[in-house]
Amino acid sequence: MSRILILESDAYIRAFAVGALRRAGFDTVEAATQQEAVDQLAGLDELSGAVLSLSTPDADVFAICEQIRLQQSDAAILVLATDAEQTDAVTGLMTGADECLRKPFAPSELVGRLRSLLENERDAGAVADQLLSSGPFLLDTRAYSLEKLGQTIALTRAEYSMVKFFLENPDKALSRQEIFDYVWGKDEYADLKMVEQKIRHLRLKLEDDPQKPVYITTVWGYGYQWNS
Repeated sequence: MSRILILESDAYIRAFAVGALRRAGFDTVEAATQQEAVDQLAGLDELSGAVLSLSTPDADVFAICEQIRLQQSDAAILVLATDAEQTDAVTGLMTGADECLRKPFAPSELVGRLRSLLENERDAGAVADQLLSSGPFLLDTRAYSLEKLGQTIALTRAEYSMVKFFLENPDKALSRQEIFDYVWGKDEYADLKMVEQKIRHLRLKLEDDPQKPVYITTVWGYGYQWNS
C-alpha cells in the first residue's frame, strides 16, 4: 500500500485530503506543522509520496521537499497552492516537487494526480534491463538513473519520465499535450504550464548552457524536441 505524507495546517482541508486518499486505498500520515512533518518523516521507513501545502504557516515547504528527496529520492511530491502562491509553487517545481495542484481541488483530482505519478514509476520499472542512450546521456531504466558523461544527474519522478519520453522519441517534435499526458497522465485538469516549468528545470540540469539549449529545443507554438 502506498504511504503518503500530508502537510496541511487547515484541519478541514487536511481531513478532506486524507479522506479522499484513504477511500482510494492509500495509507496516510498527517502533519499540521513543519516540525510534525519532520517528526513523521523520521519515523517512516518508506514513503511513496507527499502532499505539501504552501499555505502552512511558518513552514519551509521546500526544505521538507528536499528532506523527502534525501530520504526517498523517487517519492512523488505534490505541492498545494492557491492562485496567490503560484510564484512560490513554480519555485517548488524547480526545487524537487513533481507537480503543483491548485486549491481548491476536487477529491478525484488529488487522487488522480498522485496515482498518475506513482503508476508512471511502476511502468518505468517494467522495462528492466533497458538502456537508452543519446549523445553524452545514458538512461538506465532499471536503476532509475540518468548519467551525463558518467556523472549521475538527480531527477524527480516527473523529470525522469520526461527524459525517458524524449529518449524514446529522439529528433521528433512532441507537443506540450503529448508530454503532459505521458508524464502526468490524461487529465481534464491538465495545466500545460507544468511542462514548460519542468523543461526549464531540466535544461538547468542537462544543458551545458541552459540559455542556449542544444538537447531540448523549443518547437515554437507546439512543444519541444530532443536532439540526439
